[in-house]
Amino acid sequence: MYGIILNEITGAFGGCAFGSPGAGAASVAQAYVYQPAADEYCCPEGRPLPFVGLMTNQRHPELPPFRVYQADGATCQRCPVFGRCTTNAQGRHLHVHPYAEHLRQHRRWMATDEAHAVYARRKEVVEPVFGILKEVLGARRFLLRGLPKVRAEWSLLAPAFNLRTLWRCWAPGFGSQGTVSHSAGLAA
Repeated sequence: MYGIILNEITGAFGGCAFGSPGAGAASVAQAYVYQPAADEYCCPEGRPLPFVGLMTNQRHPELPPFRVYQADGATCQRCPVFGRCTTNAQGRHLHVHPYAEHLRQHRRWMATDEAHAVYARRKEVVEPVFGILKEVLGARRFLLRGLPKVRAEWSLLAPAFNLRTLWRCWAPGFGSQGTVSHSAGLAA
């Protein structure tokens, strides 16, 4: 949903050309095709959504603005999927995140076999660290509020994990009884 944010998404697009019932925003957004020469999106029914302006995030005005694309209301009302796509008489709106292209590139890369292999290593390398921190050390959430205090708390948790790992490595008989089933790395 970070690539293209659509207004009026209800989660149900039954029978519509660009989604199945219960389709989320990400799957619906992928159905819209960007036409860079015209700076507009094309909906699944072939109708244009030209660029109409920029919109800032009201909650976070410091963030880059979204690009807004809007279809003509009269065109949308004549569309056979009007009512399932949008009920807005002014037409369908698309709010495109400033980093939408980066997200598309990342999704393309994640579809490759190489990305699947790299991502599969996460289970071996990263996940056990957080599992141990949560289950064994009891660090399910930070107890303090504010970034400086959270950083201070993390600066105690990471060495605690590292010392625990080193102690297990230096313990007599380490690995002889299968005490470690993964390659536990040190926390940063």
